[in-house]
Amino acid sequence: MAGDYVTNTPHPPAAPRRSLARSVEVALGICAVAALPLGNLLGLPLGWSILAALSLAGAGLAVTRSAQRQAPQPGQSDYWVSALAAEVTAMETAQRAQLTGEGAHRINLSYRVMRAGRDDASATGAHGRLTAVLRLYRALSPQRLVITGAPGSGKTAVATELLLGLLDADPDGPVPLRISLTSWDTTTPFEEWLAQEVRSQLPPKVLSLRTAHELVRRRRILPVLDGLDEMDTGLAAPLRLRAAMAVEAINRYQDARGLAALIVTCRSDAYAELAAAGIRVRGAAHITLESLTLAQARVYLKSRGADLRRWEPLLRLRRRPESKQPLFSVLSTPWLLNLALTAYEERDPRTLAHPRDPSELLRFSDANALRDHLLAMYVPALTRQHPSAPGRYDARDVHRWLSVLSLHLHGPTSGGKDGHRSDILLHELWPSAGQRLVRSADLILTASHAAVAIWLYFRAFGDQMIPYSTTFALLVLTMGLLVRSARNVSPAPLVPPKIRSWSRATRRMSRKAFARGAPLGATLGFVYLSWKYAAYEYGLLISVVGAAWWGVVFGAVGTWLWGAQQQESEGQRRLTDPWKPLVFETVLVLTGSMLASPALVLFGGVTTAFFIVLCQLGSPVGRRFLVFLFCAWARRRLPAELVVFLQWARAGGMLRQSGVAYRFRHQELQEWLARHPLPPDKGA
Repeated sequence: MAGDYVTNTPHPPAAPRRSLARSVEVALGICAVAALPLGNLLGLPLGWSILAALSLAGAGLAVTRSAQRQAPQPGQSDYWVSALAAEVTAMETAQRAQLTGEGAHRINLSYRVMRAGRDDASATGAHGRLTAVLRLYRALSPQRLVITGAPGSGKTAVATELLLGLLDADPDGPVPLRISLTSWDTTTPFEEWLAQEVRSQLPPKVLSLRTAHELVRRRRILPVLDGLDEMDTGLAAPLRLRAAMAVEAINRYQDARGLAALIVTCRSDAYAELAAAGIRVRGAAHITLESLTLAQARVYLKSRGADLRRWEPLLRLRRRPESKQPLFSVLSTPWLLNLALTAYEERDPRTLAHPRDPSELLRFSDANALRDHLLAMYVPALTRQHPSAPGRYDARDVHRWLSVLSLHLHGPTSGGKDGHRSDILLHELWPSAGQRLVRSADLILTASHAAVAIWLYFRAFGDQMIPYSTTFALLVLTMGLLVRSARNVSPAPLVPPKIRSWSRATRRMSRKAFARGAPLGATLGFVYLSWKYAAYEYGLLISVVGAAWWGVVFGAVGTWLWGAQQQESEGQRRLTDPWKPLVFETVLVLTGSMLASPALVLFGGVTTAFFIVLCQLGSPVGRRFLVFLFCAWARRRLPAELVVFLQWARAGGMLRQSGVAYRFRHQELQEWLARHPLPPDKGA
């Protein structure tokens, strides 16, 4: 599985300095937090306490920024190239398995070399197969290639095979990295965006943006730019403004020898429209994928276990190229052929008979009606044919939920300024339940926590004098909490090192670290609480419960510190599940709510107030995600067990996974669901 590996490459040369900088930053941060209460105990004026806190916090920030800005060393660049290559290999291998499905039924697609311009790279031969595309690309000079084809013709499959072939053939060369062009805000410089995408391939806060810029500047990255046609969905040239800007940026992307190497995929009709307007990728060879031959269709049908006698009426039609029947296109592209097979090779689980005959497709005289028919049958068929849980969800509910996700990517709530996106990120889904509703509910929940914290704080002092320093700190934190909860943004979730680097070896060692810290915390907690509550009737019970709580805290802190130290030496690994970035913040927001009562008994109102506020302040993404789940479930837009449903849809072939994001199996499926938010009738 992608991400379940540990690189053998030694940690980068600059890692000790970064680790020291992080340690200094944490130490100064603790001092900054403690400055106000300490100033109150020492009787210092409020102004001096605030100045001391700000000075310590600024010093910690300066130390960290200084470490981040150091120039990358040559050995460090080699390390990150190796880490990225291992990561991309694991990710693309998993994605190829998702695309081909069970049994790995791949078609050896054919391509045609298009006529090159005067200054373009010329490819050898006029035709070729999928197995020869690597040899064709390595012979190019410059190594620039544009892959075009009809919708569903297999452009992604060809790009994946080429990418994995390059990684295997030249381990020390530039790392081919697939990037979706739909994620590019064209107001951002092209190389700046490339660096951001390179950085996102590894867990947050692992690869610095400066190092990513250095990899791009040295051309250690080979961009595989996917989806040029998807940047301006529904628009034709000359209205393909974002695509035109992308092509211009690609033409300016050079290295010391001239035009830099890259690969671009695009639909044939969209690229032809751009080329007609004088917009094309300069210096690139151009291949276009051809329709499936009758022999290729037969081989694919047999590999999927289909009875060729049932498909013979369609195959006979396929033998007549002059036919203008829309059915001709069904057997011409892998995607449409897969749609037809999924719907018409389904068997009744009780009788094992085929409920539908492929000859029914002969009645369609319109190509768009035929596509709509096959797409309408696709989701229900996959729901019934799910490999592990076929009866878990109703097909109509599955259609509605997938349509909500598709509309989120296409509509104004997707977060993009122009066009649409293809990545489904859990922490960005909250607008799909209603922006105002989710923000209002989040603000109400946050305000209620803040009110409880402030009430506990002032109640703890009673008639005593309230210290100004801690009161000021609590009010500042509370205001920051309320402001963050009302923001209309989707910040990236906080991912601690122990979650980013959690292999089997790490889990074993972390359990040992927890086992060492827990007894120490339990012992200290029992001694302290026994002394403090010795005169109470239930002092022994309080001491035992409190000692257990202290043991958990000390064990968790020990595990955290050990994980942070081992992260570099063990190697960097990608988050393998899209929900993992939300785990820490979700647990933190639940902890702040559920452990408030034990904390009040053990530590009093002041500590509990800060505990509640800090837990809520440190988990804005997790809290909003929980609020979103409730709102989406209440409005019947998405299931309450959304994460489980997405995993189920991925296993069933409706979605595929790309790093920490989900994507629809095919762009055409995503667009069709956005146009048809209501499930079709049973007779469709």
